[in-house]
Amino acid sequence: KSSEASLVEGGVAGSVDIISRKPLEFKDNFTGEVSLGAVYADLPKKTDPQFSALMNWKNEQKTFGALLQVFSEERHLRRDGQEALSYDKILPTSQMAKDHPDLANAYYPGFLGASLFQQERKRRGGLIDLQFKPSRDLNFDLTGFSSTLKASNTNDNYLLNGGAIINQGSGQAPL
Repeated sequence: KSSEASLVEGGVAGSVDIISRKPLEFKDNFTGEVSLGAVYADLPKKTDPQFSALMNWKNEQKTFGALLQVFSEERHLRRDGQEALSYDKILPTSQMAKDHPDLANAYYPGFLGASLFQQERKRRGGLIDLQFKPSRDLNFDLTGFSSTLKASNTNDNYLLNGGAIINQGSGQAPL
């Protein structure tokens, strides 16, 4: 059982408590940060941009503050793979087993696949936080967060039916 009744039991379970920055916690009354970057990926041979910016303001009395953050990033992904999607047995009645008796009943990959996965990701979003603290013991905080991810992809798989080739002439229908 997990540490709390509200958490899922069995396997690995847990929770993450994210505590984000609040406008009145910044040292200076006005803070601005900008981050620009790029990520290069070898397989798609693309360099993609990433950007984030933060602006924070709080009044002199440290009773009201506003924080605005925006971000944008793009990624091009590509995975090349090989797959064995089934295994078949060389039948003793096949021509291959007749020519090579030691291969009778040996297993071999049936469907072989060469997969090509390509994806373009675009993630955009932002955060706004308004904090009002009229006294030491009273704090109001209004936070809004938005994040969208568009991730179009293609997943091509080129298959070879090895079973049709090896068991040819055995009287068994190929896969």
